[in-house]
Amino acid sequence: MTKMEELLKQQQDIVAAIAAEFKRGVEEAAKGMADAQYNLAVMHHHGQGVPRNLPEAVRGYKLAADQGNIGAQFNLGVMCEKGQGVDEDCVQAFSWYKLAAGHGHAGAQLNLGALYERGTGVKQDYQEAMRCYKLASDKGSADAKFAIGCMFENHHGVEQDFSAAMAWYKLAAALGHVDSHVKLGILYEKGMGARQDYAEAMRWYKLAAVSGSNPGRLHVGSLYENGLGVKEDYHEALRWYKSAADHGSADAQNRMGFMYSNAK
Repeated sequence: MTKMEELLKQQQDIVAAIAAEFKRGVEEAAKGMADAQYNLAVMHHHGQGVPRNLPEAVRGYKLAADQGNIGAQFNLGVMCEKGQGVDEDCVQAFSWYKLAAGHGHAGAQLNLGALYERGTGVKQDYQEAMRCYKLASDKGSADAKFAIGCMFENHHGVEQDFSAAMAWYKLAAALGHVDSHVKLGILYEKGMGARQDYAEAMRWYKLAAVSGSNPGRLHVGSLYENGLGVKEDYHEALRWYKSAADHGSADAQNRMGFMYSNAK
């Protein structure tokens, strides 16, 4: 058997295995087995081994969710919130998130907090949002830690406290949360919650930038352009702006245009 034939055989085996798993899932789902219904819905949701079919995914999740499958309850919430396979319905999303959150699902607790904070699908309630975020944070959610930081920064249900915001952002940043890197850079650059420190701001911005963050790239370019925490370097500023512009940042394109028009 040639190498090409061997690779083709492996591919055929994989396809056959997926088909067999799908057939088994259909059979088990027909018997009312919640886990099988959930797994089958996931396959339809993401197009794994079968054509993507969002309405069918919703149907499968609903069957599993009605039997208490927590993952299905959460996914139904997501699909209702985003209007995937069903009409967008944040009231329904709230109901499904609340069910899953009540069983300790961190993602549902996080999303429930976001709905409370925005007042979407439920009356706005910052205290309840904070409670949900903290539940998710206690389970290790970096997004929840970031959200709590934002609440302290933006005076949502708590006294505005940049030091507390910074502390929460650092907890999220330690878990690799890129938006927290940017937030920390901004706070250090502006001297909010800590002594103004351009070098520390640059460190956080660069961490975000190398992780693919356009705001991070833009801020790095700005510090180089203005010589804040680093030696003024227009070429380096343009390099970072170009990187952001190449990834779709209109702000970076504007900065580049300004620098060129002013012969920088």
